[in-house]
Amino acid sequence: MSTVFDSELFLRKAFEQEPRKGFELLFRQYYTPLCSHAVRFVYSRQLAEDLVSEVFYQFYRSEAYRNVRSSYISYLFTAVRNEAFTHLKKEFNILRAIRPTDKAIMVLFGYGHITILNHLFEANPRFEVVEVADVLSK
Repeated sequence: MSTVFDSELFLRKAFEQEPRKGFELLFRQYYTPLCSHAVRFVYSRQLAEDLVSEVFYQFYRSEAYRNVRSSYISYLFTAVRNEAFTHLKKEFNILRAIRPTDKAIMVLFGYGHITILNHLFEANPRFEVVEVADVLSK
């Protein structure tokens, strides 16, 4: 048996016996990797930790552990990605409120944001996503 399968089985048994203990084990095992996953989208460690904490809170509060048919790790990584996208969409709506005559510059460091921003900004052609290197080389 694989380690992931054994871990999932152990977590499922823990949730069956005592949900609070299962949640604690799940949190200890996946919090750090989920924060690393979230920071790829939002590029802020603090914000990533907040998003992951919110996902865990909702997971426990809504008793989602009772309905997870896939693996917990798959469910949580998807939930964190969706939470990050929701956050970015909210940020985009703030940018939409900028008057057309205003100039806004958003500088993002690292890889991965171009795809996300292109997706978010395709609805509003007044925004343009450019690489920092391209701007600096002009």
